[in-house]
Amino acid sequence: GDHIEDEGAGSPAANAGLRQGDVIVALNGTAITSAEQLQSTVQKDKAGQSISVTYYTGSNKQTVSVTLGNQSQAAQQEGGSIP
Repeated sequence: GDHIEDEGAGSPAANAGLRQGDVIVALNGTAITSAEQLQSTVQKDKAGQSISVTYYTGSNKQTVSVTLGNQSQAAQQEGGSIP
């Protein structure tokens, strides 16, 4: 999985409840094993689309729906693992 370094206040990830230190292990049921895979998987989807994100907070596994933002929104929020 890929851990969240900074979810970016107001970002789609933060709005869905993901926090710094959480570990993303799957997107739409596809296992995530690296930051590169996370980014390439997210970039295949369109802004406004909802995706399923499975992650761990400590030992607690959760799945949430995240509505993707666009690149300009991501740039305004100064980082975040899910643009």
